[in-house]
Amino acid sequence: MASITEQAVENEALEYFRSIGTDAAVGHPGFPDVERMDRAFGVLTARLAGAITQINPSLTRIECETLALSVGHTPAPSLIENNRWFHDLLTNGVPVEYKDPNTGEMRGGRARLIDFDNPANNDFLVVRQLTITGADGKTIRPDLVLYVNGLPLVVIELKDPANTAADLNVAIDQLGRYKTIAPDLFVPNLLLVASDGLLTRVGSITSGRQRFTPWWPASGGEPTLEALIRELLNPAALLDYLRSCVAFEEDERGNIVKKVAGYHQFRAVRKARASVIGAIKTPDRQG
Repeated sequence: MASITEQAVENEALEYFRSIGTDAAVGHPGFPDVERMDRAFGVLTARLAGAITQINPSLTRIECETLALSVGHTPAPSLIENNRWFHDLLTNGVPVEYKDPNTGEMRGGRARLIDFDNPANNDFLVVRQLTITGADGKTIRPDLVLYVNGLPLVVIELKDPANTAADLNVAIDQLGRYKTIAPDLFVPNLLLVASDGLLTRVGSITSGRQRFTPWWPASGGEPTLEALIRELLNPAALLDYLRSCVAFEEDERGNIVKKVAGYHQFRAVRKARASVIGAIKTPDRQG
């Protein structure tokens, strides 16, 4: 059983999420049935279908529901290949054909899974202790899973800060075991997080221990879970990170590494973008 201290970290994390406007739920036995969860892929299909419908008004409800069910049909044998494929769907949309309601003609386009233009138009939910079943029947129960439009984008593993035998490396190793037992849960994944509440590190699905890095708060102080939630896991920041701060590198042997930006790189990207936007809005009128 989790220690009382670890449970306290979970409780505090849920309160941090609620403070930034993210709904929270407990993955009790009735939760998957209510949410129509794919027990292996981890996608909340009802939420995903609802989000697709809201974001893509040109598609019918049936088309959106069919699309929500189809995203679990992965094309590749490996997790990292499927994660790269899904990242493209998240950032560029899903190729679709639909009937134009005005002309009746069939048209091609891309259905958006996420509304990047209006972060508030997306559905954010954090679920505590959600049970996922792997292909061999074994189960995992991550401490926290952050869903965006029914898609599990962030998996958080917590440890008791008072237990010196269970440090962040233990949490990182646990995330690795989760990937082995239930890899489908991590197909849409953006970030993995290991934290004891006081210290927090983030990485990607290909990150080893050394590649999980602290998320230092902009205001100074320790890289706490609260700082990560408030600065990166809020809707606007997380969607900006998803679209701007992920890269896949493939070597000559076909090995793929997923690289995610550190706190300083993310802030540099946002600062540069703000500077460009500011220059566009206030052009130089001299001369």
